[in-house]
Amino acid sequence: MKKQIIIVSVTALTTICLALCVVGCGGDKNVNSRSVNPGYQVGDELGYDITYFNKLAPEDADPLDGSGNTDNVSYMAYVMGTQSEWTAVSDNYATALINKQQTWTDIYYRDGYMLANEKSYSSFVKTSHQAAFVCGRDSTEGQARHAYLRDGSKPSNDKSSFSDVTWKSDVTSLTEEEYYLMYGLFPDEISLYAVNDYTVIEAGDVVDNGDGTYSQHFELDNEYSVYYYKYSMMTHSGTSSAPTFSKVEITFTFDGNFRLLMVETYDEAKVSGFKNTTTATTTYCYPDMEGYKDTVLDEASATEAAECFGVYLG
Repeated sequence: MKKQIIIVSVTALTTICLALCVVGCGGDKNVNSRSVNPGYQVGDELGYDITYFNKLAPEDADPLDGSGNTDNVSYMAYVMGTQSEWTAVSDNYATALINKQQTWTDIYYRDGYMLANEKSYSSFVKTSHQAAFVCGRDSTEGQARHAYLRDGSKPSNDKSSFSDVTWKSDVTSLTEEEYYLMYGLFPDEISLYAVNDYTVIEAGDVVDNGDGTYSQHFELDNEYSVYYYKYSMMTHSGTSSAPTFSKVEITFTFDGNFRLLMVETYDEAKVSGFKNTTTATTTYCYPDMEGYKDTVLDEASATEAAECFGVYLG
């Protein structure tokens, strides 16, 4: 019998609709083709089905009852799927030998569309990317999940703004499967790792933070929890060899209604023979929260992105 794997993704990008429904972009669709990593087929090497999993929490569900199991993760995944609008900010720090790569991502989600701005900076590598996603829910329900990407100019190390980046006009179109095999799971999932009964080595106790929020830490296996995450590392490092992980950990912070507030991750891996450690923190914000308006993409940037991606998203 095949095992069912619960995959919920840690977001490495942030999302918004961009007013794409009202701002269009004329002209021809300038779409590039991009090859995915060769030699890997989704699910074939695992021997079981990989499916997304979420679960509606019972009305009397208590977060503290989630100690030692993955119930809270399932509840968080369900609640995230019901949110029609949110933003997220991710700080990622990867260290290998003498190089420390810092990556910052802003994500905006609204009504089935998502926009992610990402820039990465070190002494050796300076890159920027922007991606628009059709998520297949809310106003896009029934549509195939799809991603559209474009590169940007070399950024500065100012993580507070993307105003230093000039976005290019060439757009790459990727199906969901193609995106998985290059960049991992879509960022509207609650983790880039697979977190479930199969991949969890140890589920920690739920901690009541005393402010209406809760935290729970998980230690994950080194192979299946990073099944899709490894493709992102391969793409960004430019290697055809999959990294070998020795440690994978994740901590979720959420409120009493199982709404995700923060995700912290840590992993250790060998990439092309060199040890690499990565830490990342992603913080979520919702419209009913104080300061939410300050996290939303400014009008000029949203309009420019909509003019580029609008022709693809409809």
